[in-house]
Amino acid sequence: MKKENWVWMPHVAHFISGYKCKFRLATYVGGYIVSTVGELILTPTYPYGEKYEEIGLGRLYETMVFKAIKTPKEVKCCPYDIDVEQEVDFSGYNKPEDAVKGHMRLCKKWSVKK
Repeated sequence: MKKENWVWMPHVAHFISGYKCKFRLATYVGGYIVSTVGELILTPTYPYGEKYEEIGLGRLYETMVFKAIKTPKEVKCCPYDIDVEQEVDFSGYNKPEDAVKGHMRLCKKWSVKK
């Protein structure tokens, strides 16, 4: 799938506490959804700055790739959702720039998978 045909989705695609993450990327690429989350805030510490919690052992960000499923026509937000039983790839990071690079790397990788 060509990059100009990727579908960028405006929400968290995986992770049960994803709504508490400030960093969110979700992209449909040719049958797969690449989902990256991070900067998890469990306890706000304002005005003293934010402390991000690990979303998994030793990582502040993660990307997971899932097989995509078509959503019903009555769903207005996005045309695809993840198949939670078909995780196919994973990568973890501790810096936001690494999370962006990792997300793009996995988007490229899975956009050519059949």
